[in-house]
Order: sequence, then C-alpha cells, then structure tokens
Amino acid sequence: LPHPLLSYHGYTELEAIQTKGTKPSAAEKLKTVHRLCEHLPSFAVNCMLFVLDFLRKVLVSGTINGTTAASLAAIFAPTFFRPRLFTENTFKVIPYAADFLQTMIEHCDTLVADILRGGELRAGSAGGSDQSETDDDEEEGEESESEEDDEEEEEGECMIDTFETLVGS
Repeated sequence: LPHPLLSYHGYTELEAIQTKGTKPSAAEKLKTVHRLCEHLPSFAVNCMLFVLDFLRKVLVSGTINGTTAASLAAIFAPTFFRPRLFTENTFKVIPYAADFLQTMIEHCDTLVADILRGGELRAGSAGGSDQSETDDDEEEGEESESEEDDEEEEEGECMIDTFETLVGS
C-alpha cells in the first residue's frame, strides 16, 4: 500500500508513546486506535477493518496453520503503522507497532464494534435521522442486547459481511 492503513499520524502517535517509555494497557491501545480512526476517511477505516478481520480469521485457524497473533503482528505492522521517512528511531518504534497490532488482532471484535458504533454516532449527529434510530435501539434495551449476544455466539461469524452491509458494497 502506498500509505499505512492508520495514516502516518498513527506512526507518529506510536513514536510519541515509545519516546515516553511507557507500555500502555490493551484498553489504552484500543482507545488510541479508535481515536486515530476518527480522523480517517470512511474508506480508509473500512479497508483497515477488512484487513484486521482477515488477520483475525487467519488467527482463528492458528492451530492448523501455526500462526500466532504475535507473528501476524510482526509481519503486518508496517501495513498499519509506517513513518514517512525511516530513521534510526524507526527500529525502536517497530516493536510498539507490532504490539499495538497484536492487541488489535486479539481484540478485533471489540475494536470493530466500537469503531462502527462510533461511525454511526458521527453520521447520526450530522444527519439527524440516524440518531432517532440510535435512540430507538437504546429503548429496546434488553431485547437488542440478547440479539447481539446470540450473534456473537455464532461460530464463524464474518465481520466482513457486517462491513459490506454497512457500506453497501
């Protein structure tokens, strides 16, 4: 790809974290990725989610193909996080990129749901009509939650189908 999936700004964020010398928790990593996605065009977010879901599928077959989240992250980290120019510091940031991507793969379903939910809220606040649908969903409460639980329990559910439905592809 000519540009990283989480833009060059994503790499800059990781570089800042690496410079601080801190190791963020999984929740902090997911919040950072979610925040980065808020500044991306929808096509870029959809592409990132598609690739992330593909990596999750490869991991699900890990016992067959011998793949781990760590190995996938090491291979695909530059696809998600990459600097405009490589420097000596790049080699220090790459392990952070792989660590972030490993967390993204391991928590793919949560991350995807959060990002898609965030996208719906942004669209609703801009258009107005989508917000009323969101309000109706909140009123249904338990019924909606039980339906979501049933969907999550289905084995082999493909997030790509969800993306295609939402983006109309």
